[in-house]
Amino acid sequence: MSRLMSVAMTVQAVRDRTKTVTRRRGWWENKYGRRMLLPGDRLTLVLKSQGRKPGEPLVRLAEVEVVAVRREPLNAITAAEVALEGFPGMSPAEFVRRFFVEAQDISPDVEITRIEWTYMEDATAMTNNDITASKYEVGRRIRFPLAGHVYRITAVTEPECTCEYPYEGAPQAGHHPNCDVGDESQRRVRFASPRDPEDWTTETVADLDRADVTVLP
Repeated sequence: MSRLMSVAMTVQAVRDRTKTVTRRRGWWENKYGRRMLLPGDRLTLVLKSQGRKPGEPLVRLAEVEVVAVRREPLNAITAAEVALEGFPGMSPAEFVRRFFVEAQDISPDVEITRIEWTYMEDATAMTNNDITASKYEVGRRIRFPLAGHVYRITAVTEPECTCEYPYEGAPQAGHHPNCDVGDESQRRVRFASPRDPEDWTTETVADLDRADVTVLP
């Protein structure tokens, strides 16, 4: 189940799908020191998550998937980042003053959490019907259908050669008639959990196709 995040001050930018970054004072660690948000997590952007009056509905605006989370000084924001926040044309100084200093009494030199996401319906998802081996590229993400877990591809390797050379009538070097080298479906795809890069596994392209995974940018 995705967590709720209020975006009351940037409703139109969310509806227009022009806001892909937010800066928050919290959202880094909980009281036990565990990270609150990681790449691959999902959020439901809402008009108001807390403080609703009795009977006031929860207005959902968008479903997003987190792609990056980091800590940085608030005053490190650039004009390009202000645009990603949903305010193109606004200066970084005005953005910090209006939405942090005046609205939340947050000093410009305070370290905040920068969160970046992609809109779920906008992700160029490719399903098993149109997937090819070339789609499993290093850096892309894959989502498994049942658990919904997202992993990042860290390596793609050719299968090991099992041909026995030389032998009578052996073809020219580089040709592999008796093993899986050159068979794209047998390429090994290594993917890791965004929560723990050391938690990784490998599967063949054929196995991933059979699992009906979704490939994300």
